[in-house]
Amino acid sequence: MGRLKKLSDIRYGPEQYRLTRAKLFSRFWEIGTSTGLQALGSNESGSDAGEQIFSENKFRSNISLFEMPEIQDNGKIMRLKIVQAGEPVLRAQARQLTREEIIADEIQRLIRDMHETMRDAPGVGLAAPQVGMALQLAVIEDREELLSSLPAEELAEKEREPVPFHVIINPEITLLGDDTADFYEGCLSLSGFSAVVPRARRVRVAYLDEQGEPQSVEASGWYARILQHEIDHLRGTLYIDRMESRTFTSLDNWSRFWKGKPVREVVEGLSDPLGPIR
Repeated sequence: MGRLKKLSDIRYGPEQYRLTRAKLFSRFWEIGTSTGLQALGSNESGSDAGEQIFSENKFRSNISLFEMPEIQDNGKIMRLKIVQAGEPVLRAQARQLTREEIIADEIQRLIRDMHETMRDAPGVGLAAPQVGMALQLAVIEDREELLSSLPAEELAEKEREPVPFHVIINPEITLLGDDTADFYEGCLSLSGFSAVVPRARRVRVAYLDEQGEPQSVEASGWYARILQHEIDHLRGTLYIDRMESRTFTSLDNWSRFWKGKPVREVVEGLSDPLGPIR
């Protein structure tokens, strides 16, 4: 198997175990069916920027998730298994990567495989915790072909435009202004469901790219939503923590009852007669 190379220890969840690189990259994601809502690496959007971190007393196990054998990279791109809600890694605070780790073969391979996995899903973003790695890394791409089947009115309402592929590592996000937008959102780690999620309309994100170089971007509309959704994943937060809970639905029922209806109409129609929906 080769010599084990330890990159780092990370805090994860209540169980302690090790994944070798060979084991990790043999976990293929089976091809799923495409849904009407492209997943935001997840599908569409999130809640407050508050971090959700496990109690220090309850979850202190250290896991060498990157203790792996040096395996020759044969250039093959793999589709990774996307973990589903309930996996502790989705609720963990992901750790930052050093520049040395970013440019190492293991992380470069992970980036390539995450890109392939996101495209295959299909999604517009994918965070490392979604493939079982509690690392502050996400890939983002909103392709023209995903937008081509959507009505022009919907694209305009969501301020959705193509976003080229890029990688965000160790991101720091700042919400800009008070404007918010409510839209249905889904997640590759909550397969088959969706809900209305309020998000900031504009954000600024400082991050490292795949070469470990500092970058900054200001985004609005759908791109801002994607960034918020993926960065939430790195903080252990899912869109269900931020959603209008009474709008939570299966995708089948979304298509049957709510597709095409204005979001505000849906929210008001589902509001609790005993009190405000929020």
